[in-house]
Amino acid sequence: MTSGDLLLYVVSAKRDMSWAVFKRTFDILAAKEIAEYESAAIARSVVLRSLDGLGHCEVLNHDSNLRVVAAPSVLVRLPLKNNVAVLAGARSPESLEKVSRVASEFGMRVESTAQYGELSQLVPERVSIFADGESSLAESATKLCVPYSEIPAAWTLSQISATLNDIVGNLNWAEAPELNWPRTDFDPEYNSFKEVGDSRPSFRVTRYLDPTRNIFRYYVWDGALHAPIDPDWGRYMALQRAGFGVLYFDYRLNLLAIPRTVPLPRLLARSASLCSGSIAHPLRSRLGKRYLDFVVYELVPQVVAEVVAAKVGQELIDCHLNIGSGVQLD
Repeated sequence: MTSGDLLLYVVSAKRDMSWAVFKRTFDILAAKEIAEYESAAIARSVVLRSLDGLGHCEVLNHDSNLRVVAAPSVLVRLPLKNNVAVLAGARSPESLEKVSRVASEFGMRVESTAQYGELSQLVPERVSIFADGESSLAESATKLCVPYSEIPAAWTLSQISATLNDIVGNLNWAEAPELNWPRTDFDPEYNSFKEVGDSRPSFRVTRYLDPTRNIFRYYVWDGALHAPIDPDWGRYMALQRAGFGVLYFDYRLNLLAIPRTVPLPRLLARSASLCSGSIAHPLRSRLGKRYLDFVVYELVPQVVAEVVAAKVGQELIDCHLNIGSGVQLD
C-alpha cells in the first residue's frame, strides 16, 4: 500500500474535499515519502492532475474555489487487443480484496502494480483485471455493482471533448484596459510563461497574479480585446496561432509525448491516461541546443492520438521515443 493509495482512500471517504483539506492531507502523506520535487506546490499539482487523469477524482473549480470530488468506482476497458480493464474512481482498503474475490469467480486475474516514474509513490497503484472474454468483465462489473462499457473510455473521452475551435468560438471578448497585476506572457517557442518585456505581441495569453486572493487568472488578448480562458486551452490557442507543433508520437511503440509545460486539457489528458491506466512517464529530451521536459503516455492507439491532436489544433510529429533511458527523442 502506497501513500498514493492512502490519499485516494481519504478522498473517497470524504467524497468532497476543499483544496485546503486536500493540501493538508497530501502534505502529511508526502512527508512520509522520500520524494524529490521542485516544490510542494508543483508536487501537489502533478499528483492532483494524475488522480484526475486516471479517473479517480474530479477537480472542480468554481470562481477559483477548488474542490476535489471522488469519482464513482468503475471498471474501465483499455483499448487493447486483450480483454483488460482497470479499476478507476473511489476506492477503499477493502476494494482490492473484493475485486479479486469476484474476479476469481469468473476465472480472471487481478494485478495491483505500483505506478512508474516521478512521484509515483503518491499516486494509487494500478489495479488491472485480465479476462479471457469480454463477457467476464461485464459480468464481474455487474456483480461489483459498478459501471462498465465495452467501448474503451479513452475513445469515448477523446470524442466528447470540446475542440480548440469550440473554446475559441465561445470566448467572451471585451474591451478594457489591462489589469495592473504582476503578469507573465506565454511564449509559444519555449512553451512557458515568461516575464513581460518592452515589446509585446498584440495576440498573447497572459497569466496574472491576483494580489488579493493570491491565485492566477488567465486571459487571452487580441489587440484591445481580451477574454478569460482556461490555461490548458489558452496555451494550445497560442501554439496554434504561432504555428508551433508540440505533440510527438512514436508510431512503432504507441507513445505520445507532450511538453510538461503544455498539459492536455482535462478530458483529453484522461483519455490519454486511460489508454494504459498508468501515469505518464517523465522524459528529458534534447531538442536542438536545449533540453525539454516531456511526459509520455503509453499504449496510445494511433486513432486516439490523432483525435487528441486534432482537438487541440495540432498535428502529430513522428518521432522515436525511448522512455527506458528517458533521454531520447529523435
